[in-house]
Amino acid sequence: MNLDDIRYRVRGLARKDQLQKQLHKTDDDLLPWSDWLFVVSWLAYASAGVAVYYAAQVPRAANDLPPSHPVRVFMEEHVQILGFLDELEKAAQGAQKSAAGYEPGGPARGNLVTLAAKLLGAEPHHQREEQALFPRMEDAGVEGPPHVMRMEHDILRKAKHALEDLVKSGQAADAAFVERLGEIADTIVGTLRAHIHKEDNILYPMALQAVPPGEWAGIIADCERIGPCEWSKR
Repeated sequence: MNLDDIRYRVRGLARKDQLQKQLHKTDDDLLPWSDWLFVVSWLAYASAGVAVYYAAQVPRAANDLPPSHPVRVFMEEHVQILGFLDELEKAAQGAQKSAAGYEPGGPARGNLVTLAAKLLGAEPHHQREEQALFPRMEDAGVEGPPHVMRMEHDILRKAKHALEDLVKSGQAADAAFVERLGEIADTIVGTLRAHIHKEDNILYPMALQAVPPGEWAGIIADCERIGPCEWSKR
């Protein structure tokens, strides 16, 4: 596929309705990762009228930003969330090997209940993005990427509530429980890891480039109004 072909394809995909259709297709039909990145970059370029900076041009590591900067806080919280995902993945794999301890009241089941609460406890993180950061990006003309991230937040909310419902239920640790746990864990782990990667490496650099410097004080104020996650180390 040459550059002209990619540009033609992007013009056909870089609309919110088309992106939403892509997210609801099966895994086999999803837009390839490299094309998805190009679509997001094109949306930022076309709608905001600015080029997406390369990694060397925009600080992307959390320690490159002031401690109170919202993007640094978001990225540090991502590190904790990724740890929760590792725990969930390990728990689901463990249940497939042996369901001992996963019965209601068992220690492994109790750990899953705690883990589901931690994942649901990330809601202030999502709310700060949706209510503080994303609106400023959209005001700056960057509309596509925040829209996609909001859709993924909704997918993740449903999956996390499904996990909580399953592990808090009285369902025995039978084959159906193990299978359902694996399905939900795959959805949460796969979707949220990819989501974090896109935010850390695409969306946040866009925000740092597109949002005017004078807007960040308002973003900080809105973030403080919403508050931290209960498990936040800050």
